[in-house]
Amino acid sequence: MEDDEESVVKPGFWLNQLGRQQRHSDGTGGEAPMLAIMLHDLGWIDVGISETSFVVRLNPGTVKAEIAASLPEALESRTPNHRIELVLIDPDARPVIIDFADAQSACAHLQTLLHNRRLADQAGDEDPDHAGGGSIWGADAFPMPAPSDLADARHYTSVLPLQREGEYGCHVDEERFMRGLAMTEWLAPLNTAGSLQDRRLVDSTPEMVSFALRSLGWIAVKRSWKLHGQSFRQTVPEIVALDPAAVGRQPMSQLIALCAEWAQLPGTVTFAWWDGVVWIRERGRPSDLADRLRGLCRIAANDEPMSLVDSVEVPIAQFLSSSGGPSADHPFAAVFRRWLDDTAKGAEGDGILRDLERLGLFQRRTKLLVVDENDDLRIARYAAGRVRLWNERTERAMEGSRLVDIPDRGLGLRVQRDLRSVQRRGEPVLHHCTGIVFASESLQMAQWSRLTVPIPHTTDRGRSMKALLSTCDLELSTTI
Repeated sequence: MEDDEESVVKPGFWLNQLGRQQRHSDGTGGEAPMLAIMLHDLGWIDVGISETSFVVRLNPGTVKAEIAASLPEALESRTPNHRIELVLIDPDARPVIIDFADAQSACAHLQTLLHNRRLADQAGDEDPDHAGGGSIWGADAFPMPAPSDLADARHYTSVLPLQREGEYGCHVDEERFMRGLAMTEWLAPLNTAGSLQDRRLVDSTPEMVSFALRSLGWIAVKRSWKLHGQSFRQTVPEIVALDPAAVGRQPMSQLIALCAEWAQLPGTVTFAWWDGVVWIRERGRPSDLADRLRGLCRIAANDEPMSLVDSVEVPIAQFLSSSGGPSADHPFAAVFRRWLDDTAKGAEGDGILRDLERLGLFQRRTKLLVVDENDDLRIARYAAGRVRLWNERTERAMEGSRLVDIPDRGLGLRVQRDLRSVQRRGEPVLHHCTGIVFASESLQMAQWSRLTVPIPHTTDRGRSMKALLSTCDLELSTTI
């Protein structure tokens, strides 16, 4: 009986700090994670042996210097008349394969790459392209085409990020681009757990990458694999890719918000977008990218700054009576019933506020707003509840401030528009909201519901709505 192919470890060995070790996996079948840990986390070298060649696989960004130094001796005694296939592996890109006639040449090339890596590490941000032809992996790794001239808006060079120059002539190979984005991270709407895991596609085939970009309207954000799992706001990415004709509102809002964060950092970003025929590549500062996106994707800048929150009014009666609506003891239901009872009895002002406060409303995320002499909405009282978007100092400063002057001005403008409708109509209004919030510590992609009730007050001039009480129920929140 023949052995199961996935259970057979092909000839070879692993090279680590202790020398040559038995090769437990070559990365085929279900054992790919084992090899990935060896290469990317532990910095080992994998050597496979065939009849005519030795395949040396490593990640030049993580390989340990002492392990690389032992490679010549490990190969010399075992490679008579064998060529060396040096395979440079990065989880974010396709492997780079460089052939050598002998072990000495291969090891000398590897030492040059590692020397350039050390120089680049020492240079830091001052000279990111130091000595490596634009890459610490060497000129053979990822030769990049020259950036497009952004000053000429009439012409965009149809070049493919990470494509070897001249390999496909003037044509862009979309499938190759999709493969290059297989391990990238994504900006997507909430509730995508079935398709994304740790921001990466569960199914990372080129077909699924293309489907995510051009059908689902998601946005690919490519950066070093070492940063996966960390906040997007920490570093300017290498590549942002999207289809302007398909991109969704939520992913676009996330990207616009991130551009504001990236604009404070050094570096430029490559922007790749589908024009219906080919992928276009442009390069510029994140602030330039934000302006380009607004024009390219036909997104109007509503107010200043642009609002990154969508809100939709939901009929209260429908919400309370629906099978998926709140239970009878839900604060929204309790507040609505108490407001109806009080106003039916002719109560107003402080009486209604005292009743609502007895319900424990200020134990939740709630704010009381009053209309000042200039007809501005001001925050008279603010309770953060269990979920804190801003630090305590910022929250204290918000009381007495205009609603539009909260730290996230775009959010303030969006909320003010909603609350003005409550003030005009003089009746409770429920809004369902989704979008980006500029919190004190991080950008938050959030989904919440907001119930606002007017507090009536009678004066000599008649009945008016000079105060509003707004309480929120956060349904989902995630850091981006």
